[in-house]
Amino acid sequence: MNEPTIRDKNYSFAKKCEYFWMYYKWHAIGGAVLLLIVCSVIVSIATAKEKALSIMIFDTTVVDDTSLIEDYEEFARIDTKKYEVVCQMGGSTEDDQSYTSAMYNAKLMALVNAGDLDILVTELKSFNQEADAGFFMDLRQIFSDEELSNMPDKVVAADGRVLGIRAEKLPAFFNREMFDGTKGASQVAVGIIVNSKNLDNAKRFVEFLNQ
Repeated sequence: MNEPTIRDKNYSFAKKCEYFWMYYKWHAIGGAVLLLIVCSVIVSIATAKEKALSIMIFDTTVVDDTSLIEDYEEFARIDTKKYEVVCQMGGSTEDDQSYTSAMYNAKLMALVNAGDLDILVTELKSFNQEADAGFFMDLRQIFSDEELSNMPDKVVAADGRVLGIRAEKLPAFFNREMFDGTKGASQVAVGIIVNSKNLDNAKRFVEFLNQ
């Protein structure tokens, strides 16, 4: 014979609550957890900002200065209520330890393959290695000859492609002492990733660095 349900019992309200908790508490807990997860996902989707630009800066002495991105957002007139600029700073490609180099390469490859990186700033030797691997677009595709002529030392491939510009003395970096050669690199270049999804904002970032 089946156990009588809570509706079949002539219990007081308190007794019914006790009965419910005894037999259905895991159902209630599971339902509450599921509801919280659903609500969390809905809130995350509703409040998520579209990515305006993704930047990775390696070999820098500065890892927590948000003013660089804030100044860029103002320069590029980014609507920060709707869009966000993601900037990852830190790490060293000059470290002799193999695991550091492996982590750098793994993270970089993952972001590039996912189309989730627009700008890379890194030590010149590493920059040239990534350039040889085809990571950077030819800046002549988005900048005029006149615009390029006003830029500082450029990283030019053997076939004439302009793959980046030297960055250590650009005001936005130099004034923040981001590449002073002590803990970070003294020779640095910046380039736009070949499959950038935010090309207009990437161009604006290079313009921002050169102002």
